[in-house]
Amino acid sequence: MNHLNIYNIINLMLDKDIRGNIMTPGKYNSLVPLVNLELFEQEWDKLKGYVSRSGIRIADALYQGSPLIAFKEDVIKAVIDGKITLPEDYEYLLAMLAKPGVKATDNIYREVTEVSDREWNRQISTVLKNDLITEPIGRVIGANEPQVQFMIIDNTYNVVVTYLRAPTTPYMDYCINNENDQMIYMPSGYYVKNYTSENETKWRCYNDSDEIIATDVAYPNLPSDLTGVQDIYDSLTVEFEWRQTYYLNLINRILEKLGIPAQDQMVAEYAQLEQKKGE
Repeated sequence: MNHLNIYNIINLMLDKDIRGNIMTPGKYNSLVPLVNLELFEQEWDKLKGYVSRSGIRIADALYQGSPLIAFKEDVIKAVIDGKITLPEDYEYLLAMLAKPGVKATDNIYREVTEVSDREWNRQISTVLKNDLITEPIGRVIGANEPQVQFMIIDNTYNVVVTYLRAPTTPYMDYCINNENDQMIYMPSGYYVKNYTSENETKWRCYNDSDEIIATDVAYPNLPSDLTGVQDIYDSLTVEFEWRQTYYLNLINRILEKLGIPAQDQMVAEYAQLEQKKGE
């Protein structure tokens, strides 16, 4: 299911419940990033709640049906001065596994436990009392450029970091067919290209097979300073990243923002119709 399917379903629901009002592409694009982030944070809170009740590791809980699995990433980072720098798209830490590097004196893999600043400071006090700490720990530090600071894990290790990345910002790109004023959805791979007709610059819309979709379109993303206009503009569409089974939740949340109560059965029926249109 893509943006056009979701957009059409929402307008069908609006037409049924609010007597003909429609959502414009501009309003859609202003609303969906907010909804996307809200759902991401909601699912994170649900995951943490489940972990708190069940007592299992958060990385294991992720595989027990959480839709956040779509945002899981793994990366290997070298430890430098007892720290690693987290990826730019890092949002939440799930697990860390320290792997001995080529300079290590043993071949023992160590699971690293993430701790709070309070627990970190308690462990520091333990070290000062000459008590032995055997299990490695790490804490996230730095707001603008997050890092993980370690105890026990030194520069002879690499750390496999499992984390949730931030969702990309969804966006539906489109153009308007000047012949009938209808919106043309531009999925990734589509583009608009200019040409001259009777000394006038016009734009055509092409699909990802370089076939002309419309010969005279208006493209909202042209720069306001026309002196810097390019000949070709590729689609800026960024689809949602949730798995298909989650789209009912997504559509219902958008509808709730528009004042329409969740209606799972009706939305599911419209979704089936939209999917059949694309077959």
